Amino acid sequence: MRALPLADDYLRTLVAYHAWTGNRLLAAAERLSSDELNGGSLSHGSVFDTLLHILDVSYSWRLVAEGVNDSRWVWEVEPLEDLPSLRRFWEAEDERLLTFVDSLQPGDGDRIREKANWPGHPFRTWQVVAHIVNHQVEHGNEVGWRLTALGHSPGGLGFAGYLDAVYNQ
Repeated sequence: MRALPLADDYLRTLVAYHAWTGNRLLAAAERLSSDELNGGSLSHGSVFDTLLHILDVSYSWRLVAEGVNDSRWVWEVEPLEDLPSLRRFWEAEDERLLTFVDSLQPGDGDRIREKANWPGHPFRTWQVVAHIVNHQVEHGNEVGWRLTALGHSPGGLGFAGYLDAVYNQ
């Protein structure tokens, strides 16, 4: 696969969008009752369980992007037993991902990375970052629908909505 020329701020914009949508999801989830947060059946269980899955993928794949192969689940690294602890780690993880993307030099996005528990599937660094963002889009929309059904919509989560929010600050 040939290298993909990217604008300097492309990955940073995607990661900022990723943080924005995550914050909207968490803010809406904070308005749920304990039963609403921990009940239901989404692709990874409850709203809380699906948010935890999103965070685990963000954490583990960021490590892959950095060239670190650590196959531990995020909850093995940090106890995440409730929404406040999940939010604290999530916000710190967003900062770590943004710091990593900001540290990339020309050509770094094309470095080949492999995930320890997914051998034989090389990824370029930019593809790993895109996966982190797109994974949250996939499951974030699922959580968003559930939050909306429970009367606590996170509002629009689309990229164009993010750009509109940024431009209208």
